[in-house]
Amino acid sequence: MYIIDFHSHILPGIDDGSRSLEMSDEMLKMSIDEGVNVQVLTPHFYASKMGIDEFFTKRDEALAKLIPIANQNKIHIRYGAEVAFFNNMSESEELERFLINGSRILLIEMPFRQWTDKDVRELEAISNRCILIMLAHLDRYIPLQKDKGPMDEIISMKVVIQINAESLTSFFGSKKVFKVIEGQSFVLGSDAHNTDSRLPNLRSGREAVLKKLGEEALSDVDMLGNYILGYNIKKK
Repeated sequence: MYIIDFHSHILPGIDDGSRSLEMSDEMLKMSIDEGVNVQVLTPHFYASKMGIDEFFTKRDEALAKLIPIANQNKIHIRYGAEVAFFNNMSESEELERFLINGSRILLIEMPFRQWTDKDVRELEAISNRCILIMLAHLDRYIPLQKDKGPMDEIISMKVVIQINAESLTSFFGSKKVFKVIEGQSFVLGSDAHNTDSRLPNLRSGREAVLKKLGEEALSDVDMLGNYILGYNIKKK
């Protein structure tokens, strides 16, 4: 069963992540050292900042450079995007282009504000297109949700929760995160951006899950990740 990092900014020169191919190479090596077998590449996409065609031209150019290095390092690569939520995104004819390759998974970065019923309805409309929504770093939105209703409704939908590894290692912050995810299905990501301040760190998150929730919960993380990416692992 593969260990999967579902969220990273390792592609060089496309967003605020890796600044060079050399840094990307080092980040992949660090990810391997963290025990990762499958690295999902999810560069930022902001509809207000870049056209869709321009984004994919840049992403594909970066992929062409990085894939040979990934092959040399013997780490599996999957790729998609971290798509920042925008109004009426469910109506975009181009949405399927952002899915993680070989899957129906769309990684969405939700607004950093109180979520609303309108946001819930928008996600429902996306889900109705047979797209499996993955909520990027749910841990980062929790403190902003004074009204927990919309978040609870979204979590109850057919979505996948992605948690950043670092959020599970802080003494105070992790308590709130574990309170939300305990009993929920979720996957992990490093959200790695570089080799110094935001580096690949999946192992620390996995160790925190093991310590807090137990071996079965960590196995469920891996089982779910393998299942939704189509690695022929039967979901419990």
